Amino acid sequence: MFWSDWGDEPMIERANMDGCERSIISSKKLVYPNGLAIDYDRSMLYFVDGGIHTLESMNFDGSNRKVILNGLGHPFGLDVSDGRVYWTDWDSKSVMSADKLSGKDLSVIIANSSDLMDVRVFHRNRRRVFNECDRHNGGCSHLCLLNPISYTCACAVGVHLKNDKRTCSEGPNKYIIFAHRIDIRQISLDFDHLIDVVLPLPPISNAVALDVDKKTGNIFWSDTIENVIMRSSPDGLNVHKIVGESLENPDGLIVDSIGRMIYWADAGRHTIEVASLDGRNRHIIAYKDLESPRGLALDYEIGLLFWTDWGHYRKIERSHLDGDERSRIVTANLGWPNGLSLDLKSKRIYWVDALLKSIDSCDYTGNQRKLILSSLHHPYALAVTEDSIFWTDWKSKALHMTDRRNISSRRDVMTNIEGLMDIKVIYQEQQNFENICGRDNGGCSHLCLRNPSGYSCKCPIGLRLLKNSTTQCQSLPDDFLLIALRSGIGMISLNSGDYMDVVLPINGVHGAVVLDYHYRKNMLFFADVNLDVIRRVNLLNLSESKVIISTDVLTPNGISIDWVADNVYWSDTDRKIIEVARLDGRSRKRLIQDDLGDPRSIIVYPKKGYLFWSDWNSPSKIERSYLDGSNRSVIVSSGIGFPTGLTIDFENRRLLWADALEDNIGQVDFNGRRRMTIVSYAPHPFGLTLFENSLYWTDWYNKSVYRSQRSPRNGYGNPLEVRDALNGALDIRAFSLSRQPNIVNFCSHDNGGCSHLCLHRGLDYVCACPDRIDPDDIECSLKPKFLVNERLENHQLAEYSDESPDDVTPPEHEENIKKNDVTDHSKNSDTQREFLVLVALGVVIIMVFIVILVIFMLAFNTKNKTTRSSRESSRSVLTFSNPNYNIDGTPMEPKTNIWKRFKYEKPHGIIILSENVHHG
Repeated sequence: MFWSDWGDEPMIERANMDGCERSIISSKKLVYPNGLAIDYDRSMLYFVDGGIHTLESMNFDGSNRKVILNGLGHPFGLDVSDGRVYWTDWDSKSVMSADKLSGKDLSVIIANSSDLMDVRVFHRNRRRVFNECDRHNGGCSHLCLLNPISYTCACAVGVHLKNDKRTCSEGPNKYIIFAHRIDIRQISLDFDHLIDVVLPLPPISNAVALDVDKKTGNIFWSDTIENVIMRSSPDGLNVHKIVGESLENPDGLIVDSIGRMIYWADAGRHTIEVASLDGRNRHIIAYKDLESPRGLALDYEIGLLFWTDWGHYRKIERSHLDGDERSRIVTANLGWPNGLSLDLKSKRIYWVDALLKSIDSCDYTGNQRKLILSSLHHPYALAVTEDSIFWTDWKSKALHMTDRRNISSRRDVMTNIEGLMDIKVIYQEQQNFENICGRDNGGCSHLCLRNPSGYSCKCPIGLRLLKNSTTQCQSLPDDFLLIALRSGIGMISLNSGDYMDVVLPINGVHGAVVLDYHYRKNMLFFADVNLDVIRRVNLLNLSESKVIISTDVLTPNGISIDWVADNVYWSDTDRKIIEVARLDGRSRKRLIQDDLGDPRSIIVYPKKGYLFWSDWNSPSKIERSYLDGSNRSVIVSSGIGFPTGLTIDFENRRLLWADALEDNIGQVDFNGRRRMTIVSYAPHPFGLTLFENSLYWTDWYNKSVYRSQRSPRNGYGNPLEVRDALNGALDIRAFSLSRQPNIVNFCSHDNGGCSHLCLHRGLDYVCACPDRIDPDDIECSLKPKFLVNERLENHQLAEYSDESPDDVTPPEHEENIKKNDVTDHSKNSDTQREFLVLVALGVVIIMVFIVILVIFMLAFNTKNKTTRSSRESSRSVLTFSNPNYNIDGTPMEPKTNIWKRFKYEKPHGIIILSENVHHG
């Protein structure tokens, strides 16, 4: 093979195709030797020189050099075919041809074409040459390279050829691996020459941190643009997303190759977390007093984990690998502590400081601190080996190294390369320690984590160890929040106190907007507006999922579970209907479809047999009916914008809602009385739920969950953001026995004797038939097989009146009144008659007064609506023709024209919720 070299001393060289017997064949009268071409018939080498403007030829050994053409423009590419030679010329912007021996018969093949580079002549009659690499690649595992006598087997850069001279090693035994934002590169340390190789991984947006599982060779990296943690084999053929949810800025990462765990630092969530190498069973190692954790390192032998935090209170901390016994070991003389590495033999920590521009070291307790290197530029990450220290530097744009025994002997491994991030040095050697958890995972149900004295069992986020157990975790938290996140279902434990969220591993979630659950059956129900279905998932086995409603569903915007009668209710905005079915989707029945404009959120109260729903049609309102759709009435119709997130305060017998237009949260009793605003400012609310004395709601714009705690004297306090960065956070429910208590009513026993649907109505119930009866189903009857008589206790009687307790007159007082009335009647019946006449007259007068008052109020409300419409246009409002937020102060059309509906853009599978409004 032949090649040209433009270096300080231009030359043309040759070597065998296996790289052996390299020699210079021409080095004189050369400036810019460009294209080379071989005349196979005459065994001659042709070349062009863009500096001296010539086309020349010579023998393969450089002898018999001859100028064929002079005075060319700027020749670049070259080829020879049959009796002619072809070349490209930058100056003339053409492809030229001439006789290969004399240079005569000059002709232009292509004219006026800029950016011409190389040129090749293709012809079908080119002769086939057979060689020793043709058959089974010469017996080589990788490369078969020819030489004039035979061939040589060769390996990829940095990989050794085994003793059989045919087979390559699986990879380098010792190598550097580093993140370069858009790719990951490897440098073998098995050879003296340090050459980087870009690994054939899938497209990467911003690789920041990385490590290698020494047992399998798999590469793990974090991407802070995609906010994912990925895993791949070195050949890029087996790529998996390990963690893809609930990540905000995973800056640091370390693999425990012995314990089979991965630890990472998330600067956005302010956490140190751990999970199995497949991403399952996430657990929080540390979250309190963390600001910007970054560098991570671990020592499995003694069970310790170390990390840096370059936030406002800079520090280097350590804990056991299970998160216990956390302590600060370095707090003084720190600027921006970034990368961290350990010397496992001497038990010392090394770190780089980008602000102090230094590399420092101390022992595992923070003592015996020593300055290693100073006056660096902007060091980011480092790796320490037995002999050397390697570090990346943002400002010098280089990968540096130095000898630990001679710090002054610095060397540049790579230069002029931007975006250098994390770096690790990997030894593919036999591990000296066995996994202390053994083959049975230490008996732990989930995580078995190393500590200095052995190991401990830990549980995934939100779960705790079972009572009186040190190895077995709960299947579910006792109480937790379920959140519809569009592309997933989030969960936040209400028992752990950290409010950390996880996304449940439920496949096929595309547009989860509203949800509810059945506590006793551990079932989750949610509506997917992208697929137009309602799904049911077993929370104890998330792979057990079923679509229960898939036909005649357009936009299910509300869902609620009757956990006593085992029915599911939902609203469909586009179909303008509210329906009910059994929990498996059977016995589907239309309940309410008249006079529904834009039905949204719904909630049921099985104890009283009530169904509540909000309607965003103009004017917006909240309605109530029995669970069979009867006794329908409007309970809120004024001073309300876009009521959503309906929930019930069982203790105080109040209906609560969030107003997405007015940005507040209100409540009212079940008859529409005693209305009050309980949270005066709650921007962008969507979902709302209650747990014990706390109110939780989602802010869809800020992607957050807020909490307001209720005190006996002062009501609900100031909102507190308990979780942020929840993409697509919409509906929310508190999963708790207190939210679905054990209630006995007509339908709780054997479905009330009904063949299909049992619908509670407060003081009685009805059996109902589905709209379409399955031919294979049993015959439907409107009469129960047996009559259920619900026995009401004295303290329940008041609840079944339509008044709240404050409205009920005490029974003792009623008895006194009755006795006095009887006494008065016996004494003077004539007075009683006169009294009745006066009362009747008074009633007539009051009725006339009420009619006049109603007329006055209607006129006042009409005027008030006009005022409100103009006020709405100047504040942040949720529009539902797009829907967007309007903050530019531009006038809008009246609400009846612009507030159409909360529109789900189904072709793109998104809710458009932005800060701009486009009219028209």
